[in-house]
Amino acid sequence: MRIFKQSKNCKKKTTKYRIKKVTVSAVIVGLLAGMLMQQSSQEAPVVYGAESKESAPKVVVTEIFHRHIGDAIAGGGCYGEEIPHVHQGTEQDGGACYETAVEHVHQGNAVDGGGCYSVPVKHVHQGDEQQGGACYAPVYHTHGDQCYQDKICTIRYTKGAVVDNWTQECDEHGPQATHEKAEGIGSHQDCGIGEENLYLLYCKECGIMSYSYHNYNALICSVDTNQPVGYELCCGRENDETEGYETGCGMTEGSIEYYQLTCQKRLEGFNRNCGLDEKTPCGRLVVTNESGDSQEKAKVSVRLEDLSDGKLVPADDPFCWYDESGQRIGSGEQIQVSQNGNYTVELTLLNRDVDESGLKSSITVDNILPAPTPSKEAEGEEEGDEDEGESKDEDEEDSSAPSATKAPTANGVSEEESKEENSKKEEAGEADEPKKIPNRTENTSSTNKASAEEDLHEGGAEPSVTPAMPQKDTKQKKLPEIKAPNPAAGQAERAKLFKGIFAIPAVRIITLTIGTLLILAGAFLLLLYIRRSVRLYNDDGEGRLVYLGRLSVRLEEDGYAVTISEKMEEKAYTNRYCIRPGLFRIGKAQQELLVYKGAERCTVCLGREMIVVI
Repeated sequence: MRIFKQSKNCKKKTTKYRIKKVTVSAVIVGLLAGMLMQQSSQEAPVVYGAESKESAPKVVVTEIFHRHIGDAIAGGGCYGEEIPHVHQGTEQDGGACYETAVEHVHQGNAVDGGGCYSVPVKHVHQGDEQQGGACYAPVYHTHGDQCYQDKICTIRYTKGAVVDNWTQECDEHGPQATHEKAEGIGSHQDCGIGEENLYLLYCKECGIMSYSYHNYNALICSVDTNQPVGYELCCGRENDETEGYETGCGMTEGSIEYYQLTCQKRLEGFNRNCGLDEKTPCGRLVVTNESGDSQEKAKVSVRLEDLSDGKLVPADDPFCWYDESGQRIGSGEQIQVSQNGNYTVELTLLNRDVDESGLKSSITVDNILPAPTPSKEAEGEEEGDEDEGESKDEDEEDSSAPSATKAPTANGVSEEESKEENSKKEEAGEADEPKKIPNRTENTSSTNKASAEEDLHEGGAEPSVTPAMPQKDTKQKKLPEIKAPNPAAGQAERAKLFKGIFAIPAVRIITLTIGTLLILAGAFLLLLYIRRSVRLYNDDGEGRLVYLGRLSVRLEEDGYAVTISEKMEEKAYTNRYCIRPGLFRIGKAQQELLVYKGAERCTVCLGREMIVVI
């Protein structure tokens, strides 16, 4: 029976583990999908003024969004409004800010008064002279002279053993009469003394004296001295005299007098007072290709539209231009370029409370005519014709490339492309003489130098250098050109299509809505999983823990609580349970958990593993 029960529990445990994995995976996928959709919708710039589907846009608008900086606890940045702290609780009832209880200690004393002893106690005699009482002492009879009478008592003597003898004069028997000393007993007949031992001194011839007399005071009073004959006042006070003080504070010793303020907070936190939100654009970066039709050079300008009422603070020289390779080609609000390609402008602001992704914008220039081919000295008519045709074809290819590219060769092809073509030709068996790579600076014609100086003077930007065709020292055979596919063009087309889709307001709104719903769903599932992450085990009596299931956590007035269901009780072997809170324990150190089982309840401190006997 035990083996069947354990196998059944294992199956349930495996099923719940699979459900747990599916739930966690769904939460992670939802969070990632929501973040990706929101990021895609935010990064897509708005483009205007495209002449056709194939032409590059004339105006590119990139929205700049505000980003809150600082935090609600430490303040700073957007959090500048102070929230004053309001103490929780009172001195009388205590509370979150009044935690130290001050016990009452009576001030003063009951004898001298003062402090809490403010109520005087008046003396009132207790008792009376007949019955006695606290203020009255008993009065006893003392025998006086009037209580006694003089009387005569007869003493009778009885002789005992003789203890001594001697010779002494006797009035009856002369000077040499023998005397004796003997032990005797004298019995008082009247005074009440009774018998007493004594020595009898007598003349032997005369003999002992048989009796004698003595006077005594006989008590004739009949009053008992052990019984009070009355009572007399003994307290030493008068009525209405203050004999002490009672407490008048109305409190008992050791009771809580008040609660001391223990909170040292002055501020609860900070509120945002920037007046901006992160979903509304606070500015726009507008990049414009001011050249209309195809020209030899194009002017590209940029401007900043501040939508935040002056909260965007540009630097002294805020705009910086870069070409496709990432090299800086100029600065300022306008540049002049002589080659087609993608150009990027970066805005520098003094304030840091903006999203940096909106400080860059790119525009594609494709309306520049190819540069004219410089003249060369012809060695022969055929060679000149071939060279001119060759240079024209290659200049047309180079005109579409950006200004900052790799060093071109004599045919207008970069070194890496020429190496790839040579390797392909060698494999095909078309060996040819290696092409000489001329130095760009040495072979540049005076005409190109003059045009470059003119560009610098007019636009203020660094002009791109168009490679000049060097003169050939040797005859070269024209080989058929093999144009490799340009992956950059395909990526640019896909990026343009992607940005165009997300530039539509409806698509952006739908994307933001779906992303937000996915994030909320993921957060809800995560919270639900955390609430169900508390696992319950039972000790089977042999030192092994048997899994019973998961407990749902709820919040009560006394704190967090769980309930062991009847189904779990039926599956349990003993009343010793083990609770493992799992992820629920995160951020809840030193808190208590209430455990209910039927009508019983116990409290345990949250830990990695809790043992409960209930």
